[in-house]
Amino acid sequence: MQEFGHDVAAIFHHYPSDLADEDVLAIARETQRILLVADRDFGELIFQHGLAHAGVIFFRLPGASVQTKVQKLNCVVHEYAEELTDGTFVVVSPSRIRVADDPRL
Repeated sequence: MQEFGHDVAAIFHHYPSDLADEDVLAIARETQRILLVADRDFGELIFQHGLAHAGVIFFRLPGASVQTKVQKLNCVVHEYAEELTDGTFVVVSPSRIRVADDPRL
């Protein structure tokens, strides 16, 4: 995404690999970055535990190729740019993209 002018950082390049999901969420929030995840635990932390976030794009694409994931991400970034705001949770599945604001944030 950097080649398209987006500011991108990979958590695993700068932090220990055993970092807790809560800490990953906090780092993304503190640095005002949208978090890209394939781990449903982040949804639980946000919707059931009420943790604040700067935005999450959750990929529910088991077995999808990297190319498919990149295409879906490009679709989200270009077609849903205005919805990608603080507190937005986006679910990307094979058949659709769903955008939901967390009312607690």
